[in-house]
Amino acid sequence: MNIVYENRLPTVTEYIALRKTVGWSDVLPEVVATALNNSLFGVCAIAEDQTIDSGQVIGSGRVIGDGGLAFYVQDVMVLPRFQQRFGIGREIMLRIFDYLNQTAYSFSDTGLMAASGVEPFYEKLGCIARPNHSMGAGMHCPLTS
Repeated sequence: MNIVYENRLPTVTEYIALRKTVGWSDVLPEVVATALNNSLFGVCAIAEDQTIDSGQVIGSGRVIGDGGLAFYVQDVMVLPRFQQRFGIGREIMLRIFDYLNQTAYSFSDTGLMAASGVEPFYEKLGCIARPNHSMGAGMHCPLTS
């Protein structure tokens, strides 16, 4: 399987297709367009095998934040049939780390929220699970509207 990685954001159509295939909730295309346009960085994994989905984005990830103090890894997705087979998620994360190492400052906050059950994947890459002895739990603040 030949996979090409491009430092770019997925298109709205590619993003929605990935999101649907990994089982995440539906979102409006115009909301996706706004989110992607406000991203700092993106990586796409593209199948280049003539027998399997040639040219299709089979994985992606992006970085959001303010570009100075806060950087947040968001929406790391790999199509289920390619998960844990070709190192796609790992390569996406390594490219994100390259971006962060070149862009973020030593005092910048960098983080992510892992889906339940995939914490070990991120821990193998050096991420730290929360809560721990020096950091509290991540928080979600639901909107009331």
